[in-house]
Amino acid sequence: MKNKKIVLMLIIILSIIGLSYVSFKYRELDKIRNICGIAQRRLEETQTEWSHVGFRKMAERNEFVKYCPHCKEIGENLAKGQTDIKQVYDMWRQSPTHNKNLTGNWTDRCLVYGEKDGVNYYVEIYAN
Repeated sequence: MKNKKIVLMLIIILSIIGLSYVSFKYRELDKIRNICGIAQRRLEETQTEWSHVGFRKMAERNEFVKYCPHCKEIGENLAKGQTDIKQVYDMWRQSPTHNKNLTGNWTDRCLVYGEKDGVNYYVEIYAN
């Protein structure tokens, strides 16, 4: 039930900021839950080591298959310090690399965020 609430919150947030091209299907909730596992792990890692290095290491060690065995491709966007989700997406839209992930041909995505020492951290994982 908790994961359904997370997905519903994400759908509401994305619709508020105008990302209507994102759609989730409940029959794919397991896949979303799996990529949210990657996102949660990366959130914890980025709060101690701010970089994409952990993501690259997971890819090199083929660890994504543990979370999402049917995913063919996985991408990542990170943000740090923004006070709300709209600021995060505005920043990502201004960056060619981040915007490529935002507008990519992904079938699923999961956004997680957390706070550590007064700083907000955001991780969005994309998969297809």
